Amino acid sequence: FIEGFELHSSHKDKFDVQIMALSGLRTLSLSQNRISVVDEQIGDSLSALTELYLRTNFLRDLPSGMASLTLLTVLHLDQNELSEISPWVRELTCLVDLSVSQNQLQY
Repeated sequence: FIEGFELHSSHKDKFDVQIMALSGLRTLSLSQNRISVVDEQIGDSLSALTELYLRTNFLRDLPSGMASLTLLTVLHLDQNELSEISPWVRELTCLVDLSVSQNQLQY
């Protein structure tokens, strides 16, 4: 099965639901696109993910379905339009690398 998938600078504006079929995926990088919404089912479909890179997109918030990504060790969300970090991120106990620079975070 495929363990890693990268799709950079493709100017995708939606999270491609076909990616959800890659259930054994451990690393997913969709940086430098135009994604504004991540599919709510990501946690159920891609539960094996350990690294998720969504840098340089247009994300304003993160779906609660991402809380099911309990194996995540890396989550990069730099250069998006996030105004807050979702409370469920604290529950990702394996997470050791969270990057959220260059967003619109309110403290």
